[in-house]
Amino acid sequence: MKYRGVLPAGVLAALLGLSACGEGAGDPEARIAPAAPSARPVQAEKAAEPEKTEETTEAPVVQQNPEEAAPAAADLTDEQWRERLSPEAFYVLRQKGTEPRFSSGYSRNKKSGNYLCGGCGAELFSSVEKYDSGTGWPSFWAPAVKANVATAEDNGFFSRRTEVLCAKCDGHLGHVFDDGPAPTGLRYCINGISLKFVELSGKAGEEDDAGNSEP
Repeated sequence: MKYRGVLPAGVLAALLGLSACGEGAGDPEARIAPAAPSARPVQAEKAAEPEKTEETTEAPVVQQNPEEAAPAAADLTDEQWRERLSPEAFYVLRQKGTEPRFSSGYSRNKKSGNYLCGGCGAELFSSVEKYDSGTGWPSFWAPAVKANVATAEDNGFFSRRTEVLCAKCDGHLGHVFDDGPAPTGLRYCINGISLKFVELSGKAGEEDDAGNSEP
């Protein structure tokens, strides 16, 4: 009776064993279970990926915005120029060709007005500086707006000449020579198809005095 309050060792061990059998307590894999919540952030990151893809698909919408400024004339591709110009104008303006003599009504045009670039519309020459050179091409002794007219060396066809270009779109206009009248002594020999005439009281491309109109 001395040990009435003490449980036998075997019974005590059995009771301790039962108290340790809570849910998953004795399972070795259950000890790894607490790491499972760490997988949730990974799933959250994967769920965020479609949002990034959705953002990138909005870029073409911005590029196709009708209010977006059109590319500058100097940045147009040859294909874009072909869409803007007639085949004859493309040959002269973009491929540095030359129209036949006396083929342009502008060579005989005596109306008052301005001559614009046929490619981009920049103002180049005017009737004030125009004169009849007898060469068969519209001729001017000076540009109307010097900043819009550029020159470059042209050593093609076994000759040394000075090419005349539109400074805005780099379109080929013709050549300049030093056999012109006073006060400059220069002759800007320009392809008529490279120009668009705007009469002071009229519109671009109206008929000239000879009844010929430009494309």
